[in-house]
Amino acid sequence: MATTSLSKASFLLLALLTSQLFAANADEIKRQTLNLAQKHKLISAISEKINILRNKETVAESKLRKVEVSIGNHTKEIENLKNQAIALKHKITDLNHETKPLRINLQRQKDKLAQHIRLNFFIGQQDLLRIFFNQSGNKKITRSLSFQKYLQNRHVILFNKYQNALDQVENKQQQIQQQKTILKKNLAREKLVYANLNQELAQRKLLLQAIKSKLQDHKYSLNKHKADAKDLANLIQKLKVSIGTLPLTIKPDIKFARLKGKLLRPVHSANKISKPKDIKGVVFLAESGTKVRAIASGRVIFADWLRGYGLLTIVDHGAGYMSLYGGNQSLYREKGEWVQRGDLLARVGDTGGSGRSGLYFDIRLNGDSMPVLAWL
Repeated sequence: MATTSLSKASFLLLALLTSQLFAANADEIKRQTLNLAQKHKLISAISEKINILRNKETVAESKLRKVEVSIGNHTKEIENLKNQAIALKHKITDLNHETKPLRINLQRQKDKLAQHIRLNFFIGQQDLLRIFFNQSGNKKITRSLSFQKYLQNRHVILFNKYQNALDQVENKQQQIQQQKTILKKNLAREKLVYANLNQELAQRKLLLQAIKSKLQDHKYSLNKHKADAKDLANLIQKLKVSIGTLPLTIKPDIKFARLKGKLLRPVHSANKISKPKDIKGVVFLAESGTKVRAIASGRVIFADWLRGYGLLTIVDHGAGYMSLYGGNQSLYREKGEWVQRGDLLARVGDTGGSGRSGLYFDIRLNGDSMPVLAWL
């Protein structure tokens, strides 16, 4: 009776654990589905605002946007191809190192097989002569034949070892050749991308000259900066409203407000900082290609080209806080992605018609610019 009660209890416990497991899996699937739906909703809301901003661009600005986005993509592709080339070269080096002991073993097996063949030939000839002239007794003939059989078996074993060593060397050689072929294709692709990039850079130079000639008109320049700032403010407001309608499934570990004075600099700390009069935020003067990193964890809510700010990434940190990274050469994160402190967001450039290489950076609270240097 006691055993029956124990069995029932075990069955009930197992059933309870199983149901909890299925419920947990169902909750996880629901959470992932909800997160995906939120991402699509966010992207849709942002895309609507971007389309409105696109209509405000001049012909030159529209062309500049397209060419700078393309330059950013090609720059990123070249970087990926270079990294792949380095990895392939290391792989080829490793395979060559792995081939050396295999070649040594192959030569060893070859020498053993050759030695065995000579010995087998010599002994075999002697035994055949003895048998032919019947100079040995029957017992000796039997032993001789048995030894011949042993030599033949030994020959097969040595030949198999030699063949196996040869196969290993040839397999490594094939792997090396495959890696070299891939590397050759990558280098050809890199050369083609460089050619396209150089054409785009030349086109961009002409577009910037056309835009710069208009900016020499002080009134036009002032109005443009005001219009660009207004567009950015409207975009941030739109983003804030869009985010406010989405429940956060993942929240930063530490509240952003508590990180004041402890935030990671978006670029190397040695870079000089400029504070332009006509824009909010600051500019970190840095060479093109310098890594731009997230100052804290959050979600990317904008990653696109914006008039006056070039290739721009905006990260939402919760509670109304956002960080802005503009003028980039190329972007490495997409809308809806979650990032952690120190994650690579972009590389420094001079997009948007800034005229010099550097990172435009700002921290906003409910759309209002904050004193950036006090937060870093």
